[in-house]
Amino acid sequence: MSVRVSVVIPARDEQDSIAPLLDSLLEQTWPAAEIVVVDAGSLDGTAQMVREYRPKCSFAAVPIRLLALGPAYPGIARNAGVEAAVSAHIAFTDAGIRVDRQWLERLCAPLQQAQQAAAAPPDVVFGSYEPVITTFFAQCAATAYVPARSPDKGKEIRGPFIASCLLRKSAFEASGGFPPYRAAEDLMFFDKIRDRNWTTAYAPHAIARWEMASGWLSTFRRFRLYSYHNLVAGRGGYWHRGVARWYTLAMPFVILGCVQPAGWLAVPLLGAGARIAITIWRKRKENWGCPLNPLHWIGVGLVLITLDAATFWGAAWWAWDKLRGRLPLDTPYTEAAAEETPA
Repeated sequence: MSVRVSVVIPARDEQDSIAPLLDSLLEQTWPAAEIVVVDAGSLDGTAQMVREYRPKCSFAAVPIRLLALGPAYPGIARNAGVEAAVSAHIAFTDAGIRVDRQWLERLCAPLQQAQQAAAAPPDVVFGSYEPVITTFFAQCAATAYVPARSPDKGKEIRGPFIASCLLRKSAFEASGGFPPYRAAEDLMFFDKIRDRNWTTAYAPHAIARWEMASGWLSTFRRFRLYSYHNLVAGRGGYWHRGVARWYTLAMPFVILGCVQPAGWLAVPLLGAGARIAITIWRKRKENWGCPLNPLHWIGVGLVLITLDAATFWGAAWWAWDKLRGRLPLDTPYTEAAAEETPA
């Protein structure tokens, strides 16, 4: 029995990246039953790009549907896409990604195996992902913040990653879907999966190719936004606490170095060097730059500093808005009913 899958994609201001993703989805060895693009209030030409894409791909038998919401966070857009989907299984991916040609086939493989064995199918299948690395900056950025592959149930996988997974629609609906936050909504959803003891399978070769931020400024802006919205979602203990602990430990030695012999400054500098070394060592199997190249060490250190600065900036922004009582609402999207537009 074939598994029918609806692919749901939240998108906002992604006019430059949505077409390559759709290209890769239409080239799948396991065709999707449909592709549902949820436009979450784009101010650019994202929705129009999707509308114009269909005539260009008349060779494909996969319907592409556009669900037009008002301004919405990614989790809310995914919830709307799942509600509109016609299939019993949902695959999630995101704009800014291209999926390998066998991505959907490999995500469906555990379901097929369960059917052949007359066993209960898994509730969720996690694929994996790889950062797209074409520049020296991307090498350093991937080393600094993309997690290494780790063995999970005997399989090397990077994740879980919300933009490379498949799940039963009924299980998703029973869970209540994604919470209404701009960031950390995927981590909170994964917590639901764990708390509900969903049966889980892994497809480490179902690869999504992720385009990272392309430069220092775009990286800073992205992580400043993540920092702010992680705190809005109440997830500061999972990220901010570790960064704050590091600088709290370093600060006394910096102060001593300013008022006493400068040798005290060697302590935080050695600590920073150890942090860079540990970061590079953990990614040594990933081939993201040469671990012995001093320029790679410098680049990774600068990316880590950029992430720390973005973390503190986002936290200060959150504290200021909290003081003024201007934090985002829990349901930051328009209440008007979504209007489906044929693509």
